[in-house]
Amino acid sequence: MLHPQPPPPPQPPPMDLRYLGYLGPKDDRIAVFEDGTELLVARRGEIVKQQFRVLEVKWETVVMGYVKPEFKGQTREIAMLRAR
Repeated sequence: MLHPQPPPPPQPPPMDLRYLGYLGPKDDRIAVFEDGTELLVARRGEIVKQQFRVLEVKWETVVMGYVKPEFKGQTREIAMLRAR
């Protein structure tokens, strides 16, 4: 008898934010995001859209994590949107 395959692990929610850049000094940067027509700002450690946490604000990217414990340790680095 074959054993059924275990279900795949849950996938983290899609990060559909656009990173526009940051404000402030190097040691206290405030990331600026676009979510549709809304602008959102957050510092390191703050939560965005109730599901993402800003882990690090770099020069051209921002490193984001997830709030839900099942996605602990998973991160995503979002590049700054380039002006056209």
